[in-house]
Amino acid sequence: MNTPSGPVHAVERLRITLETLADALASVDADGLLRLEPELAATSARLADLLNHTGPATDATSLRAEAARAARALARCRRLGTAANDFTTTLLAAHGRSSAYDRAGRERITPVVGAINTRG
Repeated sequence: MNTPSGPVHAVERLRITLETLADALASVDADGLLRLEPELAATSARLADLLNHTGPATDATSLRAEAARAARALARCRRLGTAANDFTTTLLAAHGRSSAYDRAGRERITPVVGAINTRG
């Protein structure tokens, strides 16, 4: 049975959120990415809760199909996220910088020795 609170619905919500996330990545919409964080957290928590509790019978075929669609959406997010990271790393390097995080999790942008001279 696919109820609005059931596993199929939860995986569907995850897929929709991931598709929206991928669209925000593809359009370089930083605000859109930030707006999706609470929805992604809530959806992930809901799925974790469903994994820890047995519920009513689920239509396994629908669940598998929705899970496959969610997996494709996740793969798209990964590809776009990797591309965005590569672009940012290249852009920083072109300006003589690199990005890393310190032990406290704060971003640390540092000069790169032998960087590309973009200032002439």
